[in-house]
Amino acid sequence: MNCLEFRRIAGADPQHLEGDALAHARDCPVCARYLAEVLDLDQRIARALAVPVPDAKAAGNVALVDRTRRLLLALAASVVLAVGLGAVGWLVLAPESLAADVVEHVRHEEPSWSSNTPAADAKLEAAMKRGGAHFTTTPGRIVYVQSCWFRGHYVPHLVLETDTGPTTLMLLQRESVKARTDFDENGYKGVLLPVGKGSIAVLTHGSPLSSALAEHIAGLIEWTS
Repeated sequence: MNCLEFRRIAGADPQHLEGDALAHARDCPVCARYLAEVLDLDQRIARALAVPVPDAKAAGNVALVDRTRRLLLALAASVVLAVGLGAVGWLVLAPESLAADVVEHVRHEEPSWSSNTPAADAKLEAAMKRGGAHFTTTPGRIVYVQSCWFRGHYVPHLVLETDTGPTTLMLLQRESVKARTDFDENGYKGVLLPVGKGSIAVLTHGSPLSSALAEHIAGLIEWTS
């Protein structure tokens, strides 16, 4: 199970995770934090909705009704706050979750790292067009090209030959990140960089990652749609 599948299951029913979902939560710190945020939000909402509302006629006490009204307004505000905190938590975890999904995707395309045949221009052009991306200048010798289904969209998945070893690029037109995010997971070193409305993932496996190269590549990308 990957992080995206886990979040779909946890978001639908966080109280009753089973099997692979429980195992994933134990093994993935990012998703464990996400689950904790969702469970906490569920508890806040449940507490707010569990407050009894007195019958105004039976109470015969205007002051009591007024206090109850104020209490309910305060509880409603706490629910809004809880939802807001959940949203903030998601924004904080989103880049880490995106990085985890990138690593999971690349991990299942191991042959890409050993490719050394220059990619055909037509295949590169087709993958870039499908992913809504364009290089103003080719960043170097590209030896692997695929148009991959990732988070509901096709994205260009490329491998660039460099002096220090192969470097994988994923051009993510529909994945926005607010700032540079470095990651190091399961032997994969990488960085997410904002590029206009989208982002780019640059990563290596068993070789150094050049931050300068990553920044250079990000500066060569334009989105076409």
